Amino acid sequence: MKTIYRAIFAFLLFTFTSSTFAQSEVRISSTWQVQKYDISATLPQSEAERNLVVKAKIDVKNVSAQLASTLTLRIGSSAEITGVNINGAIVDFTKGEEKINSATSLQRIVLRIPSVQPGAAVSVT
Repeated sequence: MKTIYRAIFAFLLFTFTSSTFAQSEVRISSTWQVQKYDISATLPQSEAERNLVVKAKIDVKNVSAQLASTLTLRIGSSAEITGVNINGAIVDFTKGEEKINSATSLQRIVLRIPSVQPGAAVSVT
């Protein structure tokens, strides 16, 4: 009887050990890496104006091993995006809200861009 229990134990041990090593590790990897950024601001010209005009240029590189066709930016909820250019061409974007915690949220700006090869860079304005 002990031999049967030992055989069952050895079988189960081998089965679980094999399935543990067979599982792949899931890793979150980056798609984009900021290479350079430039931010310029124009102050209001009169005391009655309340808006600050900001223009940002970001050079990003596709650091993944695959083609990339979307770029997601997260910015302050009070900012207003009026237009986006990729390498000088106007692109469409969608806005969404992303909750950080119960009191804070950010805007999520998703850009659909022409496919970018691995290792290639684009300029976003």
